[in-house]
Amino acid sequence: MRTELSAATHLDRVYCGVEVQLVYEKSLYGLRYVVWVFFRCHYDFKAPGPPVAGA
Repeated sequence: MRTELSAATHLDRVYCGVEVQLVYEKSLYGLRYVVWVFFRCHYDFKAPGPPVAGA
């Protein structure tokens, strides 16, 4: 069983995303779960803007 929850927000061309993964594993010792949390941010360089002279 795998449950994934993701959310993203947009703030001034900066995209931040948080991903939480809950992984359940059955083993000989019983049931255990692993929680993965990912936090990523990146700047959107493709956003429209004024041209730069001499570029």
